[in-house]
Amino acid sequence: MKYVYKISILLLVLALIPTVILAPMFTFVMSTPTEGGKSLAENMGIKTRSSFKDLYGYYEDNAEIINAILGSEEPESGGEEKITGWSKLESLIPSVTHLKTFNICLALALICGLVAAIFALFTKMKLPVILAGGGGLAATLIMNSAFNKFAAPLLSGVTSVSSIIGAYSNESEGLLGELLGGLGLSNLFGGLAERMVGKVTRLQLTTGYEIMLVVFTLIVIIGIVAALALRED
Repeated sequence: MKYVYKISILLLVLALIPTVILAPMFTFVMSTPTEGGKSLAENMGIKTRSSFKDLYGYYEDNAEIINAILGSEEPESGGEEKITGWSKLESLIPSVTHLKTFNICLALALICGLVAAIFALFTKMKLPVILAGGGGLAATLIMNSAFNKFAAPLLSGVTSVSSIIGAYSNESEGLLGELLGGLGLSNLFGGLAERMVGKVTRLQLTTGYEIMLVVFTLIVIIGIVAALALRED
């Protein structure tokens, strides 16, 4: 029983790594601006269900466009560029600040998993494993809540994709127009903020989040069972 317990906790914690990196974590759906047309997400090659690995791929494929949209500025003293994209995003999508909570909770969940594995493998104490599993479960739930708060204005229409694109295009120059033209999006300029470019209809955490919930729930359950079955330890 002791070795089954240790191996089970280790395998569950190890499952978190491919889950976070490879499992579909986000569901993102946009309506099409015209019947039979393609949504902005489809034009950019964004899948309905994406993992963190997919997000990195999107960035690599559209790095020039993203960097042109977000922009950067040189510090007066020279040296490395100072990226100003985050402040622009905050001004256009205030709810983006909830992504900081999302990232913190994701990191805390992974740390809790690591703690559970360490105590399960190298000590006889079961309570820290149970508490770490509970902490990971709580962090995962808060992570989902933070993401839902980020998504809410986009889903309700309080923050529209067209207004975001319009605000960026007003500040953009020729380079960005050429880059967007390569995606068939050159018509986003010239007052597109007044037209419908597609609405976000679904934005939520998906399979990866659900697997994390299951993993931490099992860690708690296995920890409790082990604590009762191995009381002599």
